[in-house]
Amino acid sequence: MSLVVQTIRVSKDISREKASKIVKELGYKPTKAGPNNPQYLNFHSFRQRNPDNFIKSTFRTKIIKKNPRVYMILGKLKN
Repeated sequence: MSLVVQTIRVSKDISREKASKIVKELGYKPTKAGPNNPQYLNFHSFRQRNPDNFIKSTFRTKIIKKNPRVYMILGKLKN
């Protein structure tokens, strides 16, 4: 089973509009802002899938090489 994108995070030193554009350019949906997670207050978060759909111990963070201020949270989906 392969890893699937759950959330994309973009550093808040980039505006929300620019962050949305980056997410679109990566081929993902720029979702509306959700509740803030204190652990990630320095990032704009764009949730792609509900975290409850994933196996909890499988989450990984991947830094996007083209822009080090963009991260993807990946995980394995439940069957």
